[in-house]
Amino acid sequence: MRVPAGDSWGTPVRRGTSVNVIAEPKGFDARKPYVVIGAHLDTVPVAPGAEDNASGIAVMLQLAEMVSQQPAAFPVQFIAFGAEEPRGSGDALHHFGSRQFVADLSRSERRAIQAMVSLDRVGVPAGYVPICTADTKGNRLRDAIRAAARRAEIDTRACSNRTSDHWSYAKAGVSSSPARQAYLMRATTLGATCHASSTGASLIG
Repeated sequence: MRVPAGDSWGTPVRRGTSVNVIAEPKGFDARKPYVVIGAHLDTVPVAPGAEDNASGIAVMLQLAEMVSQQPAAFPVQFIAFGAEEPRGSGDALHHFGSRQFVADLSRSERRAIQAMVSLDRVGVPAGYVPICTADTKGNRLRDAIRAAARRAEIDTRACSNRTSDHWSYAKAGVSSSPARQAYLMRATTLGATCHASSTGASLIG
């Protein structure tokens, strides 16, 4: 995909190209129910690349390893999204990789998505985990995550956030049915599942 020149968090950046890297299980059919786990590949000069977002990629790779050993209830599609960081203000200059990917999905493929998890800045320590909806819809997944976190004795708070790749899915209508969105960032919710001590994610499901 082509990415325009612009300003990324105060730093001028040149135009260029980027790609999404996608891994799917053998026999994967995107027209049947599945889950998406993603993390963006790029970073910005003002942020430590190890935190934003090598940490998200690392957790995604670990989750892929876990799923390969113990398959999940639904097939999982893993995506390393290119060009997530902004080139200016507004949605049109943000989330290039995920926006392009979602735009290329058919209606049946969108409807088949049961949950979308975007791992972003998961290396940031925090005293609690924000778990937020992208808009007012889809709180069932958020509530389920918070319940899992409580069982793992992880403190969480509900909120709203649209700054990661989950927002591309929500805007495209993946969130149109109940329980399609939640956002989680800066600590652990997947820790309740994968026993990480500091994990963050954006979720739709």
